[in-house]
Amino acid sequence: MSTAPTSNDLSDSCIICSSKHERIRPSLCQCKHCSRSLCFDCMKDHHDELQLSIAQVSNRYNELKQLIDTKIILITKETVASKRELSEWYTTLIDSLTVEKESIDLNIEKEEQKAKKFVYEIESEMQTFQDDIQTFTKNNTFRSENLTKIFEKLDELIQRLDSLS
Repeated sequence: MSTAPTSNDLSDSCIICSSKHERIRPSLCQCKHCSRSLCFDCMKDHHDELQLSIAQVSNRYNELKQLIDTKIILITKETVASKRELSEWYTTLIDSLTVEKESIDLNIEKEEQKAKKFVYEIESEMQTFQDDIQTFTKNNTFRSENLTKIFEKLDELIQRLDSLS
């Protein structure tokens, strides 16, 4: 902690005695840490102050280390909680989307059935005209007003079918 002075120059007085105690004492040693010239009494006090400072730094370091450890635990807990919340939210959304998809699929199937029924009805009506056309062709007997009427009804069926889009 201290070293003996290289010379016994009495003009070197204790720094602490002269600044704090307003007294003059010869310095008998020099602090290795700060190179101050000190008397034995002040060297002991100075040594105690250094030990106290080191203890305070050590305590502060330990407090910081504990704070860091606490923050790491908190971050880990928050991360786990956030991931769990995200997973629950995701599951809820997937469940909702699945229910909605099933509802939409059901509606699409209903609309498909209605559209097919509509087309089959038109096809059924068209079948009667095919029978009339075959009869006209087979017998080679037809009236132009009947032909016009069938033509108009076929146009009407086409329009109804086009309205399906």
